[in-house]
Amino acid sequence: MIAKTRRRGRRPKQARSDLTDPDSDIPPLRECVRRSLRAYFRNLDGHSTGEVYELVLSEIEAPLLEVVLTQVRGNLSRASEVLGLNRATLRKKLRKYGLEKTGDPDA
Repeated sequence: MIAKTRRRGRRPKQARSDLTDPDSDIPPLRECVRRSLRAYFRNLDGHSTGEVYELVLSEIEAPLLEVVLTQVRGNLSRASEVLGLNRATLRKKLRKYGLEKTGDPDA
C-alpha cells in the first residue's frame, strides 16, 4: 500500500510530457491543436467567429475526460486524482458533456 505524503491543498510536481511517443507518427497534442486552429480560421472564409476559447476547450476536454474515465474504469475518485480536479468539478464537467453514464453509475 502506498502512503499518502501529500500536504493538503498542494499537488506533487510531475514530470512534463509532450503527450506523444517519440517513435510514433502522431504529432504532439499542441501541434495537432495548432494545425486544427489554422485550418478552422482558414475555413471561415471571411466570416466572423466568437468564443473560440470555449470551442477549443470543449473539443479537447470531452475526449480527455472520456479517455481518462476509460483508463480508470469509470472510477470518479481516481479520475479526479489523475486529472487534478476536485471530484465535484469532474462531475460537473461530465454533466456538461453528457458523459455522466461513462463515469460513476450512481451519478
